[in-house]
Amino acid sequence: MGGRGAKLESGGFRFQEFKSTGEIAGVKVLEPINRNKDQVKMPHISNTPGTSYLTLNKKGDRIKKFRQYGADRLPVLDIDFDHDHGWGVPHVQEWKDGKRVDEGRPITQEERIKYAKILEAAGY
Repeated sequence: MGGRGAKLESGGFRFQEFKSTGEIAGVKVLEPINRNKDQVKMPHISNTPGTSYLTLNKKGDRIKKFRQYGADRLPVLDIDFDHDHGWGVPHVQEWKDGKRVDEGRPITQEERIKYAKILEAAGY
């Protein structure tokens, strides 16, 4: 995804769905274009391999989700900050081959170190 949310033809997209509204802890914050902010979801494919993005809650004052993409541009890992599946807040949801693997799990100590700036920015 480019700075304005443009999609590459190689990704099969024909219009802009997201725009970057800034950065938090060095990660771009995305906002949907022409969609209800109450239904904000992350892009399923990133046009930049190995990148990550954040979305904010509908008030725009808290981090809702962090998503890391792999070399294949598909999601690898989400950290959710706004709900609990029994794994606490925040928690991790893993992806494999473009599909979410499970409902979540606690964040590991290694992930707490790796994503420390994001967790700190989110208040954890």
